Amino acid sequence: MPRFRLAVATRTWALSLLDAIRAAAETGASGVLFDVRHELPPAQLSDTGRRDLLHVLRERGLQVAATSFPLRYPLAAEHQLERRLAALREAMQFTYRLGAETLCVPSGRCPDDLASPAGQHWKEVLSDLARYGNHVGVALALTPAGETPERLKALVTSITTGPIGIDFDPAQCVHLGQSTSESLRQLYGLIRHVQLRDGVRHLSGGGEETAVGQGAVDWLELLALLSEMEYPGWLTAIRLTGDDRPRDVARAVRQVQRWLMM
Repeated sequence: MPRFRLAVATRTWALSLLDAIRAAAETGASGVLFDVRHELPPAQLSDTGRRDLLHVLRERGLQVAATSFPLRYPLAAEHQLERRLAALREAMQFTYRLGAETLCVPSGRCPDDLASPAGQHWKEVLSDLARYGNHVGVALALTPAGETPERLKALVTSITTGPIGIDFDPAQCVHLGQSTSESLRQLYGLIRHVQLRDGVRHLSGGGEETAVGQGAVDWLELLALLSEMEYPGWLTAIRLTGDDRPRDVARAVRQVQRWLMM
């Protein structure tokens, strides 16, 4: 297998940003993912501060793999839409200035019928953001919220104004009872970022996150498929729950490195 680029989400550590960067470097990853809404808002970093931050990263052999921007409401929700879009445009520009090319954003549930008024509204919102992304050199990667791969593919491929893709989350596939490998095959060519997250599904529906390698994701098959796809992007270890998230993230990086050597 090829040597994929591995990153960690610095928000995993409940530490200052510089301490989180030091911890991230110790995992053996070569990149970091910053939350540019809560962890590193653009307004809180001057040009000098940004240059100093990138210098610290380079000293530790790291680069910004991608950024994320959590949302309180679905991406295309009417409530405070213009404010949300303005914040996303600012985050995209900031992402470019950090040297990354991908901003991961939770999409919320998109409409079943893309030809409906609601579907057309979604396409207009995404087209606007993709157009801006094309201008600044950053692509949105949508983190799905329960859609089928077919619906996601239809939505993303309908956007023609600029680059847009999928933030692929294997744990969510497990929680939804979807085949991780089949979902990946169906979204071939649209994946902009991959989360290293694992999980199990409950018999009653839904599921919970686990440490990588302790859930239902077949990582050897998934990594082989990504290799077959010649996936050029990053794989980022992210742990949203758990009693020892920093250790789980570090173990995920080491485990994937071992699998890649098999």
